[in-house]
Amino acid sequence: MDKASVIRVVIGVLGLIKLFLEPYGYEIPQELIDAIANVIAVVAIAWVGWKNNYLSKKGKKQKEVLQKYDLK
Repeated sequence: MDKASVIRVVIGVLGLIKLFLEPYGYEIPQELIDAIANVIAVVAIAWVGWKNNYLSKKGKKQKEVLQKYDLK
C-alpha cells in the first residue's frame, strides 16, 4: 500500500470517528483532523525523500555501484 492510500485511510477513519462521536456530544474539531493529516503527510514526504535518495552510507555505496556499471 502506498503512502497516499495510508493517509486517505487515516483521514477517513478520523472522519468516521468524528461522525460516530458527534451524536453523543463529543466533537473533534476539523482543525485537529487537518493537523493530524498534515503531520502524517509531512512524515510520509520525509520518508519518501529519504528512501528515494542516496543520503545514507548504504545509499551512497549503491549510487557508486550504479555509476560504476553505467546504470544511472
